[in-house]
Amino acid sequence: MGDKRFDKSVPSCKAVTGRAGKDCAEAHSQKLLYTEKDVCEMLSLSRAGVLRAMANGLLAGVKIGRSRRFTAQELQRLISSL
Repeated sequence: MGDKRFDKSVPSCKAVTGRAGKDCAEAHSQKLLYTEKDVCEMLSLSRAGVLRAMANGLLAGVKIGRSRRFTAQELQRLISSL
């Protein structure tokens, strides 16, 4: 099987997302799960603020081992509820 960049059976980013170039790279750079640190930076909150939002039921996270992760959908839900 050859290089996938030239494999015509693999759809292009533009065909899948409707985006090309820089927009395509941004579409693929979105993570599935974000760390507490990521959420703090994205929302300009302290770690205590993120934990408070979780305690108040405003933000739901998943615990994986000793760390917490948050989905992009959960962050969008929080932002739209503000």
